[in-house]
Amino acid sequence: MKRFLITIFSILTIAGAQSTWMFSGRVHPELKWQTISTKHFNIHYHQGIDEIAKEGAVIAEHVRPTLLTQMDLDTIPKIDIIFTSEDEIMNGFALWTYQTFIWVDQNDAAIWLEKGKWLEQVLSHELQHIVLLHKIKSWMPEPWGNLFSGMPGWVVEGTAEYETESWRPYRADLSHKIHILKNKTDKMDPHHDGFSKMLYWADRFGDSTITKTLAYRNNIKLFDFDSGFKKATGITVDQFNEDWRRHMNTYYYGFRSQKESYKEIGDIISLPIKKLQSFHFFDDSSKIVLIGKDDKDQFDTSFIIAKRDTAKEIKQFEKWEKRIEKLEKKKKKSKKDSLTINKPFKEKVLWKKEEVDYGRFHNSLSWSSNGKKIAYAKYHFGENQSMVFDIKYYDTEAEKYHWLTHSMRATYPVWLDSNTVAFVAHQNNVSNIYKVKIGGDTPIPITHYKENTQIAFLSVSPNGENIAFSMSPKNANLDMYNLHIQSGNVERLTDDSMADISPVWHPDGTAISYTSNASGVPNIYTINLSTGKITPNSDAGDGIWTHQWMPKDSLLLALSLADVDSIRLVKVNPFRKPDTEPISLRNNYTRWLKSGPDVSFVNEKKLPPKVSKSQKYNFTKHMRHLTSLIIPTLNPFGMTIWTDAMGRHTFQAIGFMNQRNLRESGYALSYTNAQHGPLWSISMTKNIDGAFRFYDGAKLIDIKNGISLTASHPLSLGEPASNHQFTAGASFINHLVTVGTKTNKKTGELIPRDTSDYINLPIPDNGKDGFLSLSYLWTKKRPHAWNGLHPTQGYGVYTQLDYATKSIFGNFSYSRLTTDAYINLPVGKTALYFRLKTVIQSGQPPKQDYVGLTDDAPIYIGGNQILLNRFLPENHNLRGWSGHRLGNRLIFGSLEYRLPIAPKVLSFNLISDYGNAWTHNEDKEEMMISAGYEIRLSLGPFILSGGKAQLFDDWESGKKPIQYFRLVLTNPF
Repeated sequence: MKRFLITIFSILTIAGAQSTWMFSGRVHPELKWQTISTKHFNIHYHQGIDEIAKEGAVIAEHVRPTLLTQMDLDTIPKIDIIFTSEDEIMNGFALWTYQTFIWVDQNDAAIWLEKGKWLEQVLSHELQHIVLLHKIKSWMPEPWGNLFSGMPGWVVEGTAEYETESWRPYRADLSHKIHILKNKTDKMDPHHDGFSKMLYWADRFGDSTITKTLAYRNNIKLFDFDSGFKKATGITVDQFNEDWRRHMNTYYYGFRSQKESYKEIGDIISLPIKKLQSFHFFDDSSKIVLIGKDDKDQFDTSFIIAKRDTAKEIKQFEKWEKRIEKLEKKKKKSKKDSLTINKPFKEKVLWKKEEVDYGRFHNSLSWSSNGKKIAYAKYHFGENQSMVFDIKYYDTEAEKYHWLTHSMRATYPVWLDSNTVAFVAHQNNVSNIYKVKIGGDTPIPITHYKENTQIAFLSVSPNGENIAFSMSPKNANLDMYNLHIQSGNVERLTDDSMADISPVWHPDGTAISYTSNASGVPNIYTINLSTGKITPNSDAGDGIWTHQWMPKDSLLLALSLADVDSIRLVKVNPFRKPDTEPISLRNNYTRWLKSGPDVSFVNEKKLPPKVSKSQKYNFTKHMRHLTSLIIPTLNPFGMTIWTDAMGRHTFQAIGFMNQRNLRESGYALSYTNAQHGPLWSISMTKNIDGAFRFYDGAKLIDIKNGISLTASHPLSLGEPASNHQFTAGASFINHLVTVGTKTNKKTGELIPRDTSDYINLPIPDNGKDGFLSLSYLWTKKRPHAWNGLHPTQGYGVYTQLDYATKSIFGNFSYSRLTTDAYINLPVGKTALYFRLKTVIQSGQPPKQDYVGLTDDAPIYIGGNQILLNRFLPENHNLRGWSGHRLGNRLIFGSLEYRLPIAPKVLSFNLISDYGNAWTHNEDKEEMMISAGYEIRLSLGPFILSGGKAQLFDDWESGKKPIQYFRLVLTNPF
């Protein structure tokens, strides 16, 4: 029961105590936080974004009255808004505690928004979430009330979009096209199907039924979405979802049938990669750089250079020639032989691919004019461990890459010449174009915008004198512009109210083809630079995007919608014209698109409210009740969590009462600080914190009552797959150990065994224990779906030093140094795994923390061990061996050859464990080595194994191996 409560508490803590720092694990102590206030809002922000915070205060006060009116509300408690630019994350989120967290300074949001600015749109959206959560509140504390209500995620997200946003390609027309064509509307992001469902709901039943549903309370005064929806609309939610599905399918297939297909627009080709994100051909078409995935199970993205393999192409042709010659020599030819002889050779381009980088990449890519270098933008940990995009280039001759920018939030690189790269960088909502020479020069700005401006999609003219690009200036309209590099003059090329993006120069420099959403769907247009005349080149119902001029050709290479496993390429004549007619669909199937409220208030000019002077942030003045829970059973349980407005100071309390024995009641109090210095926490526990392991053939529970202090600091030197973790801690605890094999049926407590029952291990120690711990962890492993059961790559190193002296506290004096290391080596799709763990100990710790080898089974959760070692200490047990060796020195490890059967579920493994334990300065026995084989089955966090093994000598003696079943270790961390 205690362990169950601990689990519930941990899950709720992790799920509930959200803040921006949790996305990267970095607390950014360099940030100095300030607060300004208006009548209805507190705005918390750090240095460098003062003007953004003030603008946010204006927007919040402006939209608040409309948001309340939409939900039939008169008032709402004061709301905390947290702005940060600590990481380049295009997101925001809101909590039921009247808090919203928003990452500001987002350049690429201009493409997604169509028109408007990120701050006004995201802030309105998140504030609507808070208004909605306030609308559905009842007497039951949150988040329990919301969970009980059964309100779908699509209502939460869809309502925010319905009330504050306009329907547009990227929210969420294109997502509907993809999911309908794949017949996977049930898999849609709630941001996407939620928007159309709310529009359909309002069109079919009227806007008023939305607030009627949200106002419904059942007989016990709790909000029940399903019942409220049926009462307001007359149908069930399930029926509504089915009706919506049919309605959307009818509309989208009807729309699609009246538009151009890709085959009508041009020839369709594909590239040599399974899932394409972006690409760029070199001018002679002999090389392509690809960004995407060649492995459907990889969670990161590959950066691949593909070179045309002409040698294999020649061999392929010669093989065909020989086959034809052989057929021609046949005296008696079959009909099939004749058809084969007369069929011309079908040339197939073959590519030799090499992955040269991996991680997360921006779509923008560019080859240098000499084809020796590739410029691209990669997401990484920059200055102060902030997650940002920066420009790199890869030298194909030296086979090395180099960073060109450092923490500039830089994307869209293009080569001006073979040694100079232009790119876009942004700071505090202002983007500009820069240039930098390779070799370490400081980037130089080409443009000098100072107001709210976003720039994207740089494209250099054939003569190198101009850069075409998309820009959303202060007026928030995303249009095409042309920059003359030498003079700095900028000319506006388009003025459509919808977004114009992705310019591609024609080889003679007289025209630019680009993508416009002018028709509501991304399509290709061409502008004549001399006359300014714009000509549509496509009218695809699914959307089509300009990308690159096709090398050695007079056609554009355009991208298709990702409605199959990968994006396809379409060859497009830039002078063609579509022959489609205006869409003709019955009003019944299109009316939903116009059924939403007027959302222009979000972008209206705003009157500035009264704003207080900024003050240093004081978390004690902005505390929020996150959640509480009481379970009134025979042994009552309760918990509460409080956090400050920024989610950087968290107080937690949990307790339970044992009415049979009040001394066995328990509690845990903790405080976590994620604002100052490294992440640190302090906790005090009684009868809750502890460890469990199998011990001498029985079960051991070690309750650790006392105080613990922990501080940790993650560090990445650029690559997200390579991470370092430094941890320090101090614990002052009292051990209360129980060992037994049976439990009391009435209380569920473990019945202590008699001291005479201990056979192979010493009687555990109770008593006070004060120790310091220092640890270092380094892992380098790419994220992959196989990592849980069958990782084929990655390695790591871990070391920990524990030190205790009873002269300061407690009954024990000892020191213990633990090291652990592993590596996974790929052998095709199979893998070799090696682990080595050592322990060196002096002094005498509590006896239950022995050093040695035993036949007690270890417990591994999630296939690893180090992360849970505090609660589930590792038992070192060689598979196929039974016995006990104790001492103060240990060496232990494994060598395995792993063969996937179903790589994420089932595998076959040849295994060998080795180990020894001895006492320093005493004779030691020989190292033991066992060998065997096992089958592994992954069941969520539990990986089960069954196999047979024994010592090498026993195999040679022909003995029968030991059969075992146990939880298994995939990697120790």
